[in-house]
Amino acid sequence: MKKLKLNNNAFAMAEFLIVAVIVLVIFSLLFSNYLPLVGKYENNMHYNSVTAQYSSFYIRKIYKSILEKDVNSYKHITEAIDNNGYYEVYSKDKALDDNAYKKDLEDLIYEYGIEEIIISKSDIKDLKEKYTRDKLLYNYIDYLPLHNSNNEYQELYRIILKTQDYGYATTEILTDELSNTGCFELVYENDGFAIKNYLSDKEGCSSDVVITDEDYTVKGQTGKINKILDNAFKGKNLTSVTISKNIKEIGASAFENNNLKEITIENSINYKERVFANNNLSKITIEDNVKSIPKEMFYCDKKTNNNLTIESKTITSIKDKAFKNTGIIEINLPKLEEIGNEALAGNDLTSFEIPLSIKSIGSNIFGNTSLGNKKDEITVKYDENNKILDNASFDWCDILYGKSCTIEVDDTIFGYKYTSYTLSKYITYVVGDTNE
Repeated sequence: MKKLKLNNNAFAMAEFLIVAVIVLVIFSLLFSNYLPLVGKYENNMHYNSVTAQYSSFYIRKIYKSILEKDVNSYKHITEAIDNNGYYEVYSKDKALDDNAYKKDLEDLIYEYGIEEIIISKSDIKDLKEKYTRDKLLYNYIDYLPLHNSNNEYQELYRIILKTQDYGYATTEILTDELSNTGCFELVYENDGFAIKNYLSDKEGCSSDVVITDEDYTVKGQTGKINKILDNAFKGKNLTSVTISKNIKEIGASAFENNNLKEITIENSINYKERVFANNNLSKITIEDNVKSIPKEMFYCDKKTNNNLTIESKTITSIKDKAFKNTGIIEINLPKLEEIGNEALAGNDLTSFEIPLSIKSIGSNIFGNTSLGNKKDEITVKYDENNKILDNASFDWCDILYGKSCTIEVDDTIFGYKYTSYTLSKYITYVVGDTNE
């Protein structure tokens, strides 16, 4: 019995030690995580007084407006930040600069007992290295974390201030580089402005858009509009657009999903994909020296009946689905070298001539809804000395239908009959003039 009692005591002692270790571990974890939070809280309590926080909020509002609307002040502040790492708004040795909000700032400084105000980039790396004027404020700046922003269309600044009762505060100023100018949101790029967005809901902004060649001045930068960015006018219910001669590039889907009726394609503009997709075009004019029509440039989701005629003596390439469902009944491109997949699908062409210049033809270029069952509907030219478009040169079943079909020789038309299910297309070969 004595032996059993000793064993019970030993077990109880082991159990006590295990519980004690667990409790110590728990307390260690709590303190290792809690004490830093306490320290951070005490720092915040020491530095960020309520008075300083209130004043920083009102000053942020003032300088956000200045940075977005006052061109001269914007330039002055940003140059100071770039050169010195920060801009000194106010201190014992520095009076306020003249601006429209000077009286409001003076009232805030008096009411909240503000001793110093500075503005820096939100990333205060340069500020930490260059600020030396006030030791106590320097300690606060050194305490603040670094911050980076990679948003190319936004600028972040930081207001930092000190009050006379040794309160400190910081708050970020988020300004938008997209400056509203009339009906356009503009962003400065290189040597001019690009349209980021059209403010169609803004009063006075019409569905008939005119992009002029006038000069704009935004945030100290002056220039003309020379670019339209992706989706800028997408889905804005436009009925017409007049484009300045200064425009050099129009981004993807820039005018997609509108109700435009007439468009002129200019040789001086670089067009991206789907620029005029899903409109209701009744006239497309193509200037001389236009070489290529980009992918899905005039593509429509559904077949349209616009009775369009497309003509150009300089176009050498039409990319995939460029004119799909656009409503073309006639097309004349004698210098064409490349036709992309489904480039002319979904139209009501009654004839089409593939020229000698052709080098590449995509799949299903006409789609199953274009061209009727008429003989001589597709004419293929070839050089008598070099039969570049003889039947062996291209897989016409893939070109016409995007799939296999039956082929029959038709001696009456010097060509072939291609049939897929109930659809038939006839290709006639004619001797071409290589000097055309």
